[in-house]
Parts: sequence; C-alpha cells; structure tokens
Amino acid sequence: MLSMPLIPRLLAALMAGVLSINAASTPPKPLKTKAPDYPALKVKEPIAGTAVVQFTVGADGKVTKPSVKSADDEAFGKAVLAVLPAWRFEPATKDGEAVDKRVSIPFQFKPNQNDMLNRAFGRMIFKKFEGKPIPMRELGQRPTPKSPPRVSYPKTKMGSGEEQRVRVKFLIGKDGKTYNPEVIDEVENVWRLAAISTIATRVFEPMKKKGKPQLVEVTFPIMITEKPPERGGRGGGGGGRGR
Repeated sequence: MLSMPLIPRLLAALMAGVLSINAASTPPKPLKTKAPDYPALKVKEPIAGTAVVQFTVGADGKVTKPSVKSADDEAFGKAVLAVLPAWRFEPATKDGEAVDKRVSIPFQFKPNQNDMLNRAFGRMIFKKFEGKPIPMRELGQRPTPKSPPRVSYPKTKMGSGEEQRVRVKFLIGKDGKTYNPEVIDEVENVWRLAAISTIATRVFEPMKKKGKPQLVEVTFPIMITEKPPERGGRGGGGGGRGR
C-alpha cells in the first residue's frame, strides 16, 4: 500500500521539481493514475521502503522512458514501472505549447496486514479482480471442495476449549482457489485471522455457468474448534448454508 493519496502526492512532487512557476511555464498534471500494489511475494522482507522513478511526460500526456533511480528493494521499483504505462497527464507547457518534461517521483511502500498474509501463504490471497463476481445463489449450486476441510485453530487458544462461529465472505476464483476473505462478524482479531487462514487453505472445483468457470462470491459460516471436524458437520470450514 502507499502511504498517502496518490494524485496529491504526485502534484506536490511535480511542483517541487519546478524552479519557477509563471504563466509561461507549467508542470505536467496527473489526470489518470493507478497506484502500485505492495509486492508482497517479491520483496526480500516485508518492509516499508521507497522507490524513486524517473520518466518523461510527453507532449501527448503519455509516459515514456521510465527508469528506476533508486529503490530500497528491487521489487518496489518494478511495481511502479508496471503501472506507469496506464498513466495519463496534462502535459507540461512552455510559452503556451505542450512540451516533453522529465520528472522524478518518490513512491513510499508499507505492508499492511493483507500484504503480510499474502506473503505468509505464499500466494495472492488478497487481490483485485476485473468485473463483478456472481453471487453463489444466482448459480443455484454449492461449491464442491477438492479436499477435506481443515480448520485453523489459534495457537493462543489451545487447551482453552473455546469455540467460535464466524461468517466469512470470500471469492472462489475461476481456478477454484479462494480470494479476498472478509469476516463479517464482530469477533476478536485472533478468531478473525483463524477464519481467514481456514478459508485461505480451501480449494474448490471451479464453479461454472454454461460450462465456463466463473468468479463467484460466497458466504460461509465456520465453526472454529479444537475438535477434529466431523464429516459433513460443524468444524468443516464451510458447513451450513452458503450464499
């Protein structure tokens, strides 16, 4: 994640690079940007850091000749370079004419809890998808697990005998893997993380519509307990009705 809103920070950086501002000269202004994601699976350690990138804003407002000037981790620089082609600017001007302008902008990265979970599980559990998912109820079918469910019980609760029922909303991808788990009940963070970990390890048969795999939104109740899950019963990490 980035430490502050993107466009205001870009404007501040661009203005700082202009030695004199007058009617005859203006810096480029961002019109369309996309913030780079924290590269959770690529960094050597899940650290906060900075990448400084240079690029030219052409007279047509497009980004050309991007390069990394410096980066605390190589992955930070690559993350910025990956989004630059989609950026568009109002070009810099000189004497009323649009001109090319070379700029240098710092980007600050800081991992959040989702970034740390992505790294812990070794895959992008939390990610962005294009298009809206289909609610499971619209498909008229239930997901079929590829393997018996496993429940992640919190280590700090071991031996306590405590149990917790948690509802989790998540996506089943076209590959059958689970993504973007969100606990929708008010529970202690330790139960929230246990529920997310439980869903993150699930793999289903891809859910299909007219024979084609779909991105599907599901809500399941999970019973988190130390007891081994019963077949088809509670503790199955998805027993009960989904929707």
